Amino acid sequence: MFLRSSLRAEEADSIMLRMSDSAPCKHVVIIGVGLIGGSVAAAVKRRWPECRVTGIGRRAERLQAARQAGLLDDWAQSVGDATFDQGAVVVVCLPVDLIPASVIEIAEVTSDDVLITDGGSVKKSIQDGVDLSPLAASRFVGA
Repeated sequence: MFLRSSLRAEEADSIMLRMSDSAPCKHVVIIGVGLIGGSVAAAVKRRWPECRVTGIGRRAERLQAARQAGLLDDWAQSVGDATFDQGAVVVVCLPVDLIPASVIEIAEVTSDDVLITDGGSVKKSIQDGVDLSPLAASRFVGA
């Protein structure tokens, strides 16, 4: 059953606290640290402060500001410059038309145990683009 819209923030926090105290993974990589990516980083850090969060984006100033705000532990300006730990979860928070190519790029440079998902608002066009690469399709779980 879905949570009712009347559920207060405190009740939602209480539900989250009853969930496992340990992070489901040790490393989250966020591609695109804007409104959605920054919100994902903040939620991860709030719930699992021990989880390492890496941001990847174009603007060093924005990434450094996110690090100074405590949202990121480290950052890089390209997928090729980033480190992806074993079992990392990658969340692609880019404009919808850029997500498939980013997923394919990530799949090509990471190990088989890295899970890739997205924060896109539509699914068909993203999945169709990802499906062009069997490797990327095998590791992508659309959110």
